[in-house]
Amino acid sequence: FSGRSPTWTEASLAAGPAGFLVVRTGPEIGELEVYLADALGVVAPAPVAIPIPGTGTRTADALVRRYPRAAALGTGWVLSYWDGTGPSIVRIDSAGALTADALEIRSGDERGGHTDARMTTTDDAIAITWQVGPPRMTHGFPEEEPRRPGPRLSILRCASSP
Repeated sequence: FSGRSPTWTEASLAAGPAGFLVVRTGPEIGELEVYLADALGVVAPAPVAIPIPGTGTRTADALVRRYPRAAALGTGWVLSYWDGTGPSIVRIDSAGALTADALEIRSGDERGGHTDARMTTTDDAIAITWQVGPPRMTHGFPEEEPRRPGPRLSILRCASSP
């Protein structure tokens, strides 16, 4: 991936049956780029852009996508990222195409604190863990403080893996 991008500060790598996947933030803060490589390490000629979701509680204008993480899932991948409030995930197939809209993962106490969502997978499940805390740049309002800060865990069952 040398020379492909000037910034790799927020990137994640995963290996799966289809080869390798690298996801990074950028080039803009609301964008994610996915680079696919085959089992021999040959990188696809262009990155796959993950479009901004049109559904959910966030609007495209306010969307932030940072701290991406990747994991292999079935013959494809699952990506997580912080969306400005909490973690969201999106699944893509081995060619980099989205298999479904992004899904917001929430415990009900997220208040915008910065976090990454680390994952591990099985054939039919995704385990996601993240940290709930106050926003980094607080305004001092009590509603910005989570009622129960700390770690969270979510287990998602997959109806079918692509």
